[in-house]
Amino acid sequence: VGGSGFIANLTFGLPHMTSIARYAEIVIGKAQLRSIIRAAYQIAEAAIEEEDDADVIAERATSMMMQIERARYVESDFRPFSEVAIEASSLYEQMHRGVSQAIPTGYASLDQVTRGGIYPGEVRVIMAKTGDGKTANALGSARFQASMGIPVGIVSLEMSDLENFFRIHSAMSGVAAWKIKAGIWPDDFHRLQDTIHLPGELPIWVASNARLASIYELRRQVVELVQEHKIRVLYVDYLQLVEAMTDKKNSTRALEVSTITRTLKMLAKELQIGVIELSQPSQEGAKSGKVKTIHNRESTAIGNDADIVIVIDMPEERDNMTGWECTMRIDKHRNGPKMALKYWYDGNTLTFSEDAASAPPPPVYERSRREESDFNS
Repeated sequence: VGGSGFIANLTFGLPHMTSIARYAEIVIGKAQLRSIIRAAYQIAEAAIEEEDDADVIAERATSMMMQIERARYVESDFRPFSEVAIEASSLYEQMHRGVSQAIPTGYASLDQVTRGGIYPGEVRVIMAKTGDGKTANALGSARFQASMGIPVGIVSLEMSDLENFFRIHSAMSGVAAWKIKAGIWPDDFHRLQDTIHLPGELPIWVASNARLASIYELRRQVVELVQEHKIRVLYVDYLQLVEAMTDKKNSTRALEVSTITRTLKMLAKELQIGVIELSQPSQEGAKSGKVKTIHNRESTAIGNDADIVIVIDMPEERDNMTGWECTMRIDKHRNGPKMALKYWYDGNTLTFSEDAASAPPPPVYERSRREESDFNS
């Protein structure tokens, strides 16, 4: 073939042990650039041909670029069980010491039966009829988690940023939520002003812009929020207000909701965050007397894609009452039993507690001379 000299020259130009890592980086980088070029052509073609809605094409483009980025570092998603066993053994030791990956919700009984709270990658649905406390329940959890230093994100398509702030501030200040309105009393006004730093210091990010009604825009902003602020729990209030922007002529709302829940589930697993979705029951479910998972409005996919579904049952007769007993009912639990848990609901501060006795009393607030002067005038 040309003698030993020719054979020796076959290795000329190839990387040596001292430069093999750098050479591999160059090869991977060139492959990544070729993938970007191919993806760019596909994205441009889809945009020029207008194959789908702009939001769908933008989401597809984002997904393609993320796959290219991951391909640089991830060789395969498959793992042998022997490797999983090592990870499980380590987790068992942590559990034995009382260490948990779960993020508590602040509702002790509920956390106890759900193995400590909401886990990374878990999707939880809170169902309740209109006015039966699903938003209050979610904000109570968010406030508790944020008070522990856990960054929380809230997508609120039903209430404004200020309305969410008012509710959390009501719970922290003891001023009844219904009193936060025009003509507020002097003592309540000064109590709110003196405690406004309490909710202001919580690591909570809230968004209520109508743009987030698109599941693709919601996904994009949540990814950025997790990357920038390391949020660990996301609340979506409420699910039936989100849209997937699919072809309305050739699609149904049930299929659209299925796309939304599947996207949120994949988002939870990809980012390893807990996702809590608020949902309303259908009219049939609301009139049935006992709301169940299958009664999720518009699509059964809401319950099917969830790991846990919690239904809040409030008494029908509660006029002229500042507090009453209610139930948080676990109607679906992928890794545990179904059961009903009794809680106490404070109608003034819109908060849940284990029972009436454990409900936190309003903070003692001594009226200052300035307040006395304002009140007298």
